[in-house]
Amino acid sequence: MLNIALAPLFGNNSTKSTIVQALTEKPLSLKEIHNHIRGTSNKPITYQAVHKAVKEMLADEILEKAGKQIQINKEWVEKLSNFTANLKNSQDKPQYEAKSKATTYEFETFVDFGKFIIKFSNDTPNPRNRPGVCVMKHAWPSFGMNKNDYETVKKFLKETQFYDLTLNDTPLDRAFSNMLAQIGKNVKTGAKFNIQCDLVCKGDQIANIYFTKEFQEKFDDLFKKSKSLEELQVNDIMQEFMATKTKITVVITTDADAANNVIDEVLRVFNEK
Repeated sequence: MLNIALAPLFGNNSTKSTIVQALTEKPLSLKEIHNHIRGTSNKPITYQAVHKAVKEMLADEILEKAGKQIQINKEWVEKLSNFTANLKNSQDKPQYEAKSKATTYEFETFVDFGKFIIKFSNDTPNPRNRPGVCVMKHAWPSFGMNKNDYETVKKFLKETQFYDLTLNDTPLDRAFSNMLAQIGKNVKTGAKFNIQCDLVCKGDQIANIYFTKEFQEKFDDLFKKSKSLEELQVNDIMQEFMATKTKITVVITTDADAANNVIDEVLRVFNEK
């Protein structure tokens, strides 16, 4: 006996469906198939209709002859079972499986954001022992860092070399980049790099940083107007940009391939003459 439910393949009330159902118990002759269907079906069916359906199913290798009797082709059953299993597996799986995992953080001040980036750069695993990289439209000022922050930066810079690209090359960009260089970062200003937002990458993780349009415009204006670091009033900077409430969004994505590509591209640009 074949323990299968094949009848619905042909439509529950079709002649072929009824023939399959009749043959699930044992092989039968054409006459026996017709008699079985007549005895179990509420609808009358002619011998000619059964003969025609069986002939078509033999041609399609759904049925096969066993001497004078007819039986279900076991190879067809096996193929059908494999197809059904594969179909179930594909339906059980989600239609889209995200390769990357992303987590979003929001900060109200630049100081809070800066402390988070320090923690991210220190805590993120680096399984391939690759350099960390940072790409900024303008070099980030390090105002607001306390002694513990500096010690944390020194710690992770001993373990992982960081390469910073700054796209602009104003006097203020150079001044802030030099401050980062003094604590152990490799820096370059005036770099050509296509980004939609600032980013930091270490290990398998990429942190994309989004400032509000208003904050970015004020930041740009500050760098354009200032000719040197000496011109700046540090207290004004702290009040205007570092401590004033805004919205800074950080989206961290874990994707080893993407992170590797970002690191390779930053290092290539960094080493260009």
